Parts: sequence; structure tokens; C-alpha cells
Amino acid sequence: MFECRIRKNKFPRDGEIVIGKIASVKNDVVAVELLEYGNISGLILASELSRKRFKTVAQVAKVGNVEVCQVLTVEEDKGFVDLSLKRVSDKEKQECRDSFSRAKLAYQIVAKASKLSGQSIKDVYETWAYGKEDEYGSLFSYFVHAKSNIGILDSEPNGECFKRIIEEQFMASSFKVRADVDVTCARERGAGNQGGI
Repeated sequence: MFECRIRKNKFPRDGEIVIGKIASVKNDVVAVELLEYGNISGLILASELSRKRFKTVAQVAKVGNVEVCQVLTVEEDKGFVDLSLKRVSDKEKQECRDSFSRAKLAYQIVAKASKLSGQSIKDVYETWAYGKEDEYGSLFSYFVHAKSNIGILDSEPNGECFKRIIEEQFMASSFKVRADVDVTCARERGAGNQGGI
């Protein structure tokens, strides 16, 4: 899905809510690829899959599904990431999905700019985007800020590419609004009694 990590850290922190794609289901273990962290592998034990009862792991976890998980433990030296599905609330799931969709949009902007400039996406992220993530909280927040203050892109590497792409991506879309209105009147003859109707 992504050519590089879209988060600065190589591994998530303990307790962090992450999004991952189920890669395989074997016996009592589910392997998950963490999409935001360059598809590093994480494991979910059967006891951490669901609060509800289930007969087989395959009932709860299907290969290819994208799920929101909580990080239980991380051992960076061994590359182990233990995850849980059951400890994530519905609110946390929605917030994580929203954050991921914003990160995906920011990634698409970087991908277009890197294509125009001839740089690799990984180079743009390592030399520039991770710094903006630190400064603004997320790359998407930086792009939203840059949209309203387009001049800040002048001093950036590939600023002209980013200007053009941000103007295209964040263009205001027009839409129609329609509403059905019910009118009632307590007088005799109802709404027709109000002159001219």
C-alpha cells in the first residue's frame, strides 16, 4: 500500500492505537501487517481477539481485513509487536480510521510531488516529511496549514510541486443541499388559510 513508513518511528509505542491488515491466520495466532509502519509484522493471540466467545479464530479474523488494534508490547531488538483487538473502543477505532485516511491523503500528496520532482517517496519522507510531522503533529495538519498560508511552501524543497498539488487536492467542491419541509397550521383550513398559499 505504501512504499515507506508514514510515521517517523520505526515501531509503534506501547498502548498506541494502530491500523493493520490481517496477513495470515494460523491456529491461535493472527499475523498483522502494520500499514503505517512499513508493514512490520505484529501478532494477535486468540485471547486478545474478541470479548465475545468464538469457536475458531477464523470466525473473528479474516485474511485481508483491515483492523484497528492496540499495541500491547514492543520489543524493537527482536522485532516483536504484540497487539490486541478486544481492547480498542469504538471511539478509538473511528479516530484511528480518520487519522489513517488523513495520513493516506498526505501520502498521496507526497507521492505526486515526488513523481513530479523525480525523487523517491522514501527520500521525501526522510528528508522533509518526518520533520513536518514532528512540528505540526501530522503531515496532513501541515498541508492544511499550507493551504491557508500558501507562501510557507516557497522556502520548502519542491515547494512549487507541493503548491500545485495542494491547490488541486484541497479544492472546495460544490454540492447541492435539498430539504423536505412539512408545514402544519392549527387553524381551520390549515396552511391554505394563510393568504396566498
